[in-house]
Amino acid sequence: MKAVPLRKCLDQHEIEALLRGFCSLGAQVVGICDADGTWLAAYPSAPDAPALLQQASSTRHEASDERGVAVPLVVEETLYGVLYGDLAAAPLLSALCDMLTILIQKALVQKALVGETLDRYREINLLYRAHETIGASLDLEEVIRRVLQESTRIAKASGGSVLLLDSLTNLLTPCDSVGFDVARAEQALMGRAFSDTVFQTGKPRILNNVHHLMRPGDVDEVQLVSLLGAPLRSSEDVLGVITLARTQAGAMFTASDEKLLTALASQAGIAIANAREVQARERGLKQQIEALRIEIDESKKQREVFAITESEYFAYLQENAQHMRAEFDL
Repeated sequence: MKAVPLRKCLDQHEIEALLRGFCSLGAQVVGICDADGTWLAAYPSAPDAPALLQQASSTRHEASDERGVAVPLVVEETLYGVLYGDLAAAPLLSALCDMLTILIQKALVQKALVGETLDRYREINLLYRAHETIGASLDLEEVIRRVLQESTRIAKASGGSVLLLDSLTNLLTPCDSVGFDVARAEQALMGRAFSDTVFQTGKPRILNNVHHLMRPGDVDEVQLVSLLGAPLRSSEDVLGVITLARTQAGAMFTASDEKLLTALASQAGIAIANAREVQARERGLKQQIEALRIEIDESKKQREVFAITESEYFAYLQENAQHMRAEFDL
């Protein structure tokens, strides 16, 4: 657990009132300082005991001298501060320490809940924006481009690629990339095994510390560090895979990144399916228009032939032809 200053966990006025109450039980001096030695509250004034406070903070055990006692405030193995009291307060410090520990734990739970709520709100905003952006187009190439832009932005990736299943070859085929060609780099490194696994299982996947799989010369211009993939799904069908990568040293993908990309990939899969349907309809409409044009041209030709054969001039030609055959006995 990451240590936070006590002043962000405890209300100073409430702690001052608590210290005054303990002093009324017989203690002369009681105080609480942060893990960095900054006094949060003390009654009647902050004592001068830096060596004792440092000892308790560094050893995380109770320390005492001829003037007082210092007790570290440790919650879930994290040091949050030190409680100090004079010798008269020593019998009370254990109870006071227990009370402060409970208050710190409650504050941390509330802080975690607030942080989780903010994270959810942030995720909803990100996904709503992505939905609006991706769903704004029915052009397949434009949809894929927007999917890559939004996914790399949300996941803070160095690059990404979209691979879709080719119905003729039944293989994943790269469609587009942003940042750098992750599909090509993956192919050079592991023969696209990562994306194939995501597609076949229909489940997202994280592969951190990719560099340990690399051999000299595998990928020259891009040194992959981490890969994150999610299936592009429409209804029950997996259409393809979106694969993201990070190249900065130590840059790892997390479960939160995987969750966000999975949600975005679900939206993207529907948008891609819709764009494909529109594309197929447009292709079918063009074929119908072409067939109709051919039919119209053929009908026009037949009308023109009919007009010629039914004309007086054509009848004149036929009559002359008959006379010529009769004359030459043809």
